Amino acid sequence: MVFKEEQYLRNIWLLPFILVLSLFFGIILLVKDLSGDAGLQGTLALTLLMAVMGSVLWLLLTMKLEIRMDDWGLSFKSPPFINSWKKYSWESIQHIEPVSTRAIWGTGGIGIRYSLRGEWRYIFSVRHAIRVHLKKGSFVLSTRKPEELMAAWENWKIVNE
Repeated sequence: MVFKEEQYLRNIWLLPFILVLSLFFGIILLVKDLSGDAGLQGTLALTLLMAVMGSVLWLLLTMKLEIRMDDWGLSFKSPPFINSWKKYSWESIQHIEPVSTRAIWGTGGIGIRYSLRGEWRYIFSVRHAIRVHLKKGSFVLSTRKPEELMAAWENWKIVNE
């Protein structure tokens, strides 16, 4: 049994919020710039704002988390930051447990981050996640298919025992 999942960061509620916010501020600065009230500083502020908001939107549209479980082990990548597969063989994985991410503050929010617990967290969905316990450390991956992922884990755990 092979498990595959792709999660996009663009599927969250934050994207429309950032679009509306950037459009709002962009229109205000553009009107000031066109009316001549803004001057050189206003033009520079408009340019900087559009560059920053464009970069944030580009990240939100391109970031994703790909998870794969197969006969070799667990692999994941998260372009554009982690472009090659991070691979963990079944021998290096001690346990996988489901984790609820309903309390968004408990996981530190959405995105890729390093937690105070000393583990990397790749959270692209606000409902479910798994904590992968390795021989040295752990990390958290969000999932939109928790039952399928845990079933695949149970299947591979039995096969590798």
